[in-house]
Amino acid sequence: MYERTKRFASKFPKQYEVVKELPPSGGSSITKVSVNPALVFEMLEVVFGPYEDLYKDFKFVDDKVTWHRYFNTPVGILSVYDWKGGNISIGGVGEMTAELKQEANEFKEALEKNALVYPKIRKQDLKDEIKTDPLRNFLRTFLATYNLLSKARETGSLLEALVLYASTVDAHLRYGIILSRQLREKTSNYQADLIFQTKTSYISERDIHKLALEEEFISKKQFEEISRLYEFRNRAVHRYFISDFEYIELPKRLDRFERIRESIANKIIKLEQRQVKKKIGMTTAEDIKVDHRSRRIVASQEHLKIDSNLNVAVVPKRNHMFPREYGPRTDTKEVEE
Repeated sequence: MYERTKRFASKFPKQYEVVKELPPSGGSSITKVSVNPALVFEMLEVVFGPYEDLYKDFKFVDDKVTWHRYFNTPVGILSVYDWKGGNISIGGVGEMTAELKQEANEFKEALEKNALVYPKIRKQDLKDEIKTDPLRNFLRTFLATYNLLSKARETGSLLEALVLYASTVDAHLRYGIILSRQLREKTSNYQADLIFQTKTSYISERDIHKLALEEEFISKKQFEEISRLYEFRNRAVHRYFISDFEYIELPKRLDRFERIRESIANKIIKLEQRQVKKKIGMTTAEDIKVDHRSRRIVASQEHLKIDSNLNVAVVPKRNHMFPREYGPRTDTKEVEE
């Protein structure tokens, strides 16, 4: 957590504790919060830690509530939840005492006040992160690119898909070079200009292709195929008007890009598995584990690279007995447990 975010988190009640077991039923709503539900969800995660759905084993007859958090306060238990897909409510559990109602209203004020500054804090933290931890930004871009690439192909935006494929293959090669070198040199360090470019420090795409070949991350045959595809990319993007390029060529070339991308991605998976097995390099068993928490992290990280101004609540998908009346909000992404 960055220093700005730490200072932000310190503005919330320190004496609150996250309730980790479902509290007794009973209680009612006390007040509503005039803040975007997804923003509230994210702030609560920043301040109180990752969201865990205490209702994950339940089946619901309606979808009025998508997520629900409980907090132990000095005067009783408060609940915070989205209501009917568009509002945030704060309620109490058990007896509705005057003290509990006052606590709820103070919590509401803290959420509304800090919601005005949090987006700016997050934006600045992301800018700082590129300098202090460029690898995180690099890996986040992988996630966003997969999403954008899938949408581009589905909607027939073939030139956009071509540009994204070229960038994705380049990123795969850079990451593969890093993993290969770490295994060979028995280190977790990496060359910074492989993943972050400045005006004075960068490695071109062509040089990356050569390095990947020298590292034996790709074969001579793959090197030649990548070179041909990049030449096609340059002809389509940079010489659209002054070459013999035809748009009809794109579908087949995109299929070739997908095959080479998939081949390289499989090599990366094997390198990551080798790093974990040999305990060499930066990959840990936690990094390659796929569970509901990792899927939520992936979904939230991809949105940060697409538009860091947007707040998106990534929540476990609940089980419903009947067709949903409200459905998830546009700013809520549901992932399977």
